[in-house]
Amino acid sequence: MAVRKTYKVDIPIFIPAKCETPEQIRQNKVLLPFAYHYLNKHQLLRNTVVLSDSQDFLDYAVRLGFNKTYLEKCVGCKQCRIQEKGILHYMHDTGTDAEWFIIYSLRRPFKGENLILDVVNKINDNYDFVTTYSIRTDRAMFYIGEDKKFVEDVEVRNPDRCKHYATVDSALFCMKKQFLYKVATSKNPDNTLWEGRFKTVLNKGLYYDMCDDEDFVRIEKVAKVIEEVREYEASM
Repeated sequence: MAVRKTYKVDIPIFIPAKCETPEQIRQNKVLLPFAYHYLNKHQLLRNTVVLSDSQDFLDYAVRLGFNKTYLEKCVGCKQCRIQEKGILHYMHDTGTDAEWFIIYSLRRPFKGENLILDVVNKINDNYDFVTTYSIRTDRAMFYIGEDKKFVEDVEVRNPDRCKHYATVDSALFCMKKQFLYKVATSKNPDNTLWEGRFKTVLNKGLYYDMCDDEDFVRIEKVAKVIEEVREYEASM
């Protein structure tokens, strides 16, 4: 029998989940089990805190098996303009003294087997954060226009001829606490983030972009199948 591979990570892992509407709560409930099973597999639940502005969602996280949750009570905080503001509040309220931590994205449910370890191993004071990227395939040669003809005039439409390109997927961020504070309190958080010094790590997990309701319908079906398989294996 193969021995399950685990690894040691000593920094906090935060899962921020914005739940301002019933639909956001429903979607995050579909995605959270992916995070639970991934982190549980690598014995990292002890490091993990689920943060949300919804007590209902946090209660669901506890039922799943997460031991640490934090209810974000700050509303309209003038000093914090981003979703991850709860991380700063949690660290302040609990006296958590960690120079680096991980932000775990729910909207990128598929992560490579050793992605967290790969990211943590890139921690360096020369960087403000480490994030992840995926390799995507450009299948434009297969697109069909309104005239029912191929958009690209290619004689041989072999998938092996498709171009591949790298894109930041932000499945994980490993970030300095001081840099997150700088981003959260800036006038333009997004610009401040990407003006920082950063390193990227390849995420070998399946790239799945959560853009619209259809994407959630598909991932919900995948989650149901995975859960049925787990229940079957547990009964064996």
